[in-house]
Formats: sequence, structure tokens, C-alpha cells
Amino acid sequence: MDSISGAPVGLYTASYLWIYLVVLILKRFVHPGNLIFLPLISAFSIMIENGFLFFSFFVKYGLLVITVSDLMLAGRQMLCGFFVIPVSVMLIDILHTKCDRLDSRTL
Repeated sequence: MDSISGAPVGLYTASYLWIYLVVLILKRFVHPGNLIFLPLISAFSIMIENGFLFFSFFVKYGLLVITVSDLMLAGRQMLCGFFVIPVSVMLIDILHTKCDRLDSRTL
């Protein structure tokens, strides 16, 4: 187990690598500025993370350890990520743009 997150070692590294590869491939087909792109990628990213987590539990403990409440929690995380992550990214982008403008004025 990873001492900080409590997840199996390498789980988040592997999931972030796959998320990066999927986004890199999808950027060829869909314009990243599209309004539906960011929410779908956000939900899909959470699905990849939970999928790796469920797979690691399945390999170690078997299918009986994954319950319906775990699947419901994963679904709620995906739904929350579908709405919260795009808004957060847009707010960070707005703040970054404003900070850049302030920085260029002071120079």
C-alpha cells in the first residue's frame, strides 16, 4: 500500500499515464476547446482511476470485496467530477490569465 494515499503502489501513476494517453489520442479527434470535451474527459478519468482501484482489489481479494456501495460511490464521483472539474479548470484558467495580465503590467 502507498503510505500517503492508502492505494496500491503505482495505482495513481499508472492511471494518470493512461489518462494522459487517452487525452492525447482524443485531442486528435475532438477540439479541446469543445464544451463537452472537458466534462467527458473528467468523468472518464475518474472511471479509469476507479477501474484500476477495483481491479487491484479484485486481484488481491476477489470479487466479493467490491460491493454495490463501492460502485455507487464510484458513480457519484464520476457525476461530481463531470460537473466540478470543468468549472474548477475554467476558474483556474481565468485566475491564471488575470495573474499574467497583472504580471505583464508590472514589468
